[in-house]
Amino acid sequence: MNRIDLRQVDLNLLKAFDALERHRSVTKAGQALGLGQPAMSHALARLRELTMDELFVRGASGLQPTARALQLIGPVRSALSQIEVALYGAQDFQPETAAQDFRIGMSDLVSAAVLPKLAQTLSRTAPGVTMSVLNSDRFNAAGLLDGREIDLAIGLFPETAEWHVKEALFEEHHSCVFNPKLVKAKAPISFADFTAYPHILVTLKGDRQGFVDDILGKMGQKRRVLIASPYFLLAGYLLHQLPVIAALPHRYAALCATTSQLTVSPLPFETPSFTVSMMWRRRDQNLPSLKFLLDTLRAAFTTKA
Repeated sequence: MNRIDLRQVDLNLLKAFDALERHRSVTKAGQALGLGQPAMSHALARLRELTMDELFVRGASGLQPTARALQLIGPVRSALSQIEVALYGAQDFQPETAAQDFRIGMSDLVSAAVLPKLAQTLSRTAPGVTMSVLNSDRFNAAGLLDGREIDLAIGLFPETAEWHVKEALFEEHHSCVFNPKLVKAKAPISFADFTAYPHILVTLKGDRQGFVDDILGKMGQKRRVLIASPYFLLAGYLLHQLPVIAALPHRYAALCATTSQLTVSPLPFETPSFTVSMMWRRRDQNLPSLKFLLDTLRAAFTTKA
């Protein structure tokens, strides 16, 4: 491994490296740091000289980090975090008097499952605290965290970078939902009724093949997907208006049943459960305010739905 002469390294170079890896663009990294493109290009040249590595090479979607850059980014971000704490300290967080706004990244589905219980708890323990929710999912949550646009992400995160921390919040499973006034079926719904009615499919990528279709395909069966949409809230509305069926996460299905008088039924076949997790920046894990938010969420979701 190439050794770096620390006498030639200053804090600005580390911040430049962090910004370049996050934004994958010299121009955007400079904008984030308030520097012009020539200054950022000069910083990148110095970094390359110090590490004796290209660090970033041009690709179809912007700058791509080399193996050496990926090896360095975790320790560099950890070092920046420790420097921030050393210089500024970790401010105390008093829930009773705090007036902080937490920025949380969640999808509409996760928001419906998490926010009511979280808001109720915060209203008792931290009445001055507010929440701003940004739309996020497994595809953009990491970028929102790295850009410091959110303090915490909640959702499904199959992969986690080493500079992020992920912790399971609760387990979830799917249930069948329908309007009993329009769909002539009873809970628990039969396999014949499940496949007889058209379905609403919630899909983030816009395709028409979900996990239910995969399961049915292995059984030599299929369903008719009438509407495919990326919006869970729209699914609840459509279920109330149309003679259709949907397989939805149970917590959201229960909410739909309460607000729209829908029926929730077990699916007529076995399905895998999934984990909803919290994810945050490793460099922030010792912040008292973040610790409070994480502990509040843990306490609120210790019981199963």
